[in-house]
Amino acid sequence: MADFKFVSLRFENYSSDQEKNYSIFITTDEGEDPVLVWYDGMGDPVAEVSVSADDLNSLCELCDRCSVRDWDGFNEIGDLSKDCFSFEAEDADGNILWGEGTGAFPDNFDEFEKGIRSIFSGYVD
Repeated sequence: MADFKFVSLRFENYSSDQEKNYSIFITTDEGEDPVLVWYDGMGDPVAEVSVSADDLNSLCELCDRCSVRDWDGFNEIGDLSKDCFSFEAEDADGNILWGEGTGAFPDNFDEFEKGIRSIFSGYVD
């Protein structure tokens, strides 16, 4: 079981590769099924669906494996013409993890981004 738990998680990925240009928002209200909203690169919602417990656990394990807690406070700007991201998660105590970058990315970012697409691709096909 994953150590990483959250009440909401937002991840935005803007890329020159249109397939990787999306954002997600997930809420896990107590007593309710977790909800995923997937937005396309223009910010339009593509899907709003309940997320299975297995997929939610896979996301939490991905967050652990990629050490997203270490992303808190990441705020770097590299080449402004490059890809960018934004990440925010809130835990049950109201603590916020936040990080963003343009042309600069934290450790394990590529694994995390690929993992997000892998876990949730079936929800938006």
